[in-house]
Amino acid sequence: MMIQTQQHIDAVKRTVAAGVKAGRDTREVILIRILAAPVGRVWEAVTSGEHIGRWFAPISGSLRPEGTYQIEGNAGGEILSCDPPGGVTRAGSFSATWEFGDDVSWIRVAVEPGADDSTLLTLEHVAHVEEGRWLEFGPGAVGVGWELGLVGLVEYLANGSQREIRTEGERWAGSEDGRNFIGHSSEFWGEASAASGTPVDEALAAAARTTAFYTGADSAEATEGIGDLSEAPLLDAGWVEGSNRSAVDLSIVLPLRADELWPWITEPKLLRRWSPVVPDRPFVSLSPVTSRESPAADPVDATVVDLEPPHRLSHRWGGDLLTWTIAPDPENEQASSVLSLRQTLGDAEFSAMMLAGWHVCLATLSAHLEGKPVHRVVGDDALAHGWDGLRERYSIHLTKE
Repeated sequence: MMIQTQQHIDAVKRTVAAGVKAGRDTREVILIRILAAPVGRVWEAVTSGEHIGRWFAPISGSLRPEGTYQIEGNAGGEILSCDPPGGVTRAGSFSATWEFGDDVSWIRVAVEPGADDSTLLTLEHVAHVEEGRWLEFGPGAVGVGWELGLVGLVEYLANGSQREIRTEGERWAGSEDGRNFIGHSSEFWGEASAASGTPVDEALAAAARTTAFYTGADSAEATEGIGDLSEAPLLDAGWVEGSNRSAVDLSIVLPLRADELWPWITEPKLLRRWSPVVPDRPFVSLSPVTSRESPAADPVDATVVDLEPPHRLSHRWGGDLLTWTIAPDPENEQASSVLSLRQTLGDAEFSAMMLAGWHVCLATLSAHLEGKPVHRVVGDDALAHGWDGLRERYSIHLTKE
């Protein structure tokens, strides 16, 4: 799949607006794009669960008014309205809630016929946004994500709306070209934010933070991937039965002393380069903390419950508990350490999945410590780096224990 990055960037009109909903201030992100496909095909691609699963993500539920839906690994919600294209204008639209946990926002997608069998698509996302979160990331938190989705939709339509392209799109998003796209998209959302009244320096700083969060880099230096890990040697891993909750264990040897490695598991700026856990403040005291995997993700509890610098950190991760320990490497105590993770789980069914995910993350951390400019790999991006193969092999490994 050959994606023309600049064409996709240039094709989107971006607008940021403010409003009021349910008596509270809102922020609105609006994307408008012309698609080279007739309105009927576009409508089917954005409202059929079968089609959405091929270019965006697997979706379940009823995509009808008053029905509910759930996107795998993403938001869920309720369908509020659905008016297929028809009538004099042959335009159509649907609206829905967009829910992550207790965080509820609203989306609306409209399509109308354009010239030469094209379609004008408008996507609106309205949300109550905390002022601090808006200042940190601005509209790019959701705008960049929706633009990545539109790239998938455009490529899917161009390929006849039959072939599943989601995995290819995820692989592209993690490539150098994809990261360049994210950087450009963030910049343009910063400009749109400034045009809406945000001070220019604040808007551009938020855009830079959005780029860093999506790519796991503090600049454009992260230009390499970690490659395919499906056949990489497994890390030292195991499953521990507990009276209340069981846990998975994972260890890796890294080329730093404990005091040098400690910031990589406690500082948001460094965690952002390799981990799905990016806290809103450093893990430096026994105190409440929240964490997000991406700017648009719902925050989860990451409260620190145990802390012994620079050897032990234990904090919540939603309903689980992560405990990191750093010990001297018996083979080279002066120059390297063993970093170990224990994550509590409620169900052994997820053990191999978690081990595979953390393997990919720790491989990214290891690459950083070796001086390689790699980008962060979390969520669906891990599929392009051998997550599935690792999951199968860890599953086999655990059954042998």
